[in-house]
Amino acid sequence: MNFLKFCCDILGLKIFFNANIEPNEPLSRFIFSSDHLSQDGTVKGAAFNPSNKGNDLSVYRIKECKDRSIWIIGKWYVEKKRKDNKKLIARSDFNIQELKNKKLRLNPNGKPHFRHLNIENWPDKPASKLIATQLAAQAKTFRKI
Repeated sequence: MNFLKFCCDILGLKIFFNANIEPNEPLSRFIFSSDHLSQDGTVKGAAFNPSNKGNDLSVYRIKECKDRSIWIIGKWYVEKKRKDNKKLIARSDFNIQELKNKKLRLNPNGKPHFRHLNIENWPDKPASKLIATQLAAQAKTFRKI
């Protein structure tokens, strides 16, 4: 059963996936720029800034995902779809609870993978930077080996 679940996750089949967003659900932000990491390997707030284009932040829901599955999703569904050809160098995991009381909207749009979630409705730039810094402070970062 675990192997079947693993294959479904990787292939983007949501057979075993609960679409409801849970209050303590873990999320992962994939990192492609070394500028987003400190010398000690911790993530900087800039990694959590919303995009200028859509004022949103792309993350992935990782509840019940094995470590290997998370990296494969990052490689296949994020890195390979980037137009700038940047390579995945790290990821930062944090809890959805960190977004509580921030008045952000969670949009589980499921594209390009059913685990994809956009964090939308960010405030003005100074307030957004503060939220991004708070998220970074709570995140646990893993470098790709």
